Amino acid sequence: MKFIYIVVFLSVVPFGAFADDVHERAKAKIVSRVYQVSFGAEEYCQKASPQNKKSFDDALKNFLTKNGQLVRMIQSSPYYENAKTTMESNKNKSVNVIDNDCQGLTWMLNSLINTTEGQKTIEESEKILRN
Repeated sequence: MKFIYIVVFLSVVPFGAFADDVHERAKAKIVSRVYQVSFGAEEYCQKASPQNKKSFDDALKNFLTKNGQLVRMIQSSPYYENAKTTMESNKNKSVNVIDNDCQGLTWMLNSLINTTEGQKTIEESEKILRN
């Protein structure tokens, strides 16, 4: 009988460690992705055409206003600095490519704000970052 308890205990320890690792990777990915679509894209979209720049700026302002709790969680995360330093360099892209990228980013921010699925994604992200 003791043998069974030891085997069960030993098998739970690695699983618990694995679960913690997966959870921490999920947190890091959320921080990275939210940074990329918001703060990381802010400077990038300044190079877009005036119309696309304004659309992105408006969507970003709205996203940050409506998701203050998530933004604070992202900025206070231990993964935030890493997200900032690993942002892809986009220095040599044409205005057309930047415009297309910023239109996609604007659509993504608006989807996170204005759709049921987007709101669920924000709620789930906050839940993961909280734990």
